[in-house]
Amino acid sequence: MSHTIQNDLISALAATVSDQIRDEIQDAPFFGWQVDETTDISCCAQLSVIVHYVDSAGKIQERFIGFFDVSGGRDAQSVFEILNENMQGYNFKDKLVAQTYDGAAAKVKAIAPSAMFVHCYAHRLNLVLSQGAKCLPECRIFFASLSGFATFFSKSTKRTSFLESARCSRLPRNAPTRWNFTSRIVSTVANNYDGILQTFENIIADTTMDDDTLDCAKGFVRKLEDFEFVFMLYTYEQIFSETDVVFDIVQQRAMDVLYCKNRIESLLAFVKEKSSLALLAIERTLVKSLEKTPSWYDRVTDHFLEKERRAEFTFK
Repeated sequence: MSHTIQNDLISALAATVSDQIRDEIQDAPFFGWQVDETTDISCCAQLSVIVHYVDSAGKIQERFIGFFDVSGGRDAQSVFEILNENMQGYNFKDKLVAQTYDGAAAKVKAIAPSAMFVHCYAHRLNLVLSQGAKCLPECRIFFASLSGFATFFSKSTKRTSFLESARCSRLPRNAPTRWNFTSRIVSTVANNYDGILQTFENIIADTTMDDDTLDCAKGFVRKLEDFEFVFMLYTYEQIFSETDVVFDIVQQRAMDVLYCKNRIESLLAFVKEKSSLALLAIERTLVKSLEKTPSWYDRVTDHFLEKERRAEFTFK
């Protein structure tokens, strides 16, 4: 059987399944869809579409409609045009009651008035974390350095063997749009801090290592011994320990809305508390370092106490 005939048979099967899904949706009183953009291994951007509906037997069905090429544009207008073109056969203008994605919601609702849109709370949490970090150059540098750790070991099995000999966990790769994946590398580095530092020192001491590896290893040692990096590492470890819990909760199919609301409020309170404690810790660390140089201590203290919010601050 030639590959052409094989492809024709696969296409015929796909068309039959699509027709069956379309007929079931036509019989259903309403349906919802879930749309998400992804990039495949060939770097081609595709839009995946999944529909949810109740069949004639009263059972909830979830069906995959297909992938649609969005390489030409991934903005809201482009997504809307692709959906409008490819979903006409499903009578979505009259039957669509729920939609979830990040974009095109308003445009779809303009022609499908019953299509209620609920933004994915897990995605919103990802956006808050990523956009919040992007506002601070120090945070951008910190996460870029963390990504460099994983890349360094992934490029060589010899480097990885040093990591394994120190009984350290393998460093997971970072995912820029999935911050629950970022928390994994933060947790791994924090929990294996001493072992990773020793691993880099062993690599530097190894006489068989090439110049590029030695240069990178020295840079990572300096990074691991840098106060700002260590402060960021353990600060984000505490933050992610809370956000990961909330992330898992809001992704569950069966959830208690009130419980989710309480956990989100608890997370906000936790972050506010930690930000206040972090500021106090930084100020006291600065003061202790300045005490070693009295002249600078006096001058900086004068400027420090000029700030109204620090007027009652006492150095101990």
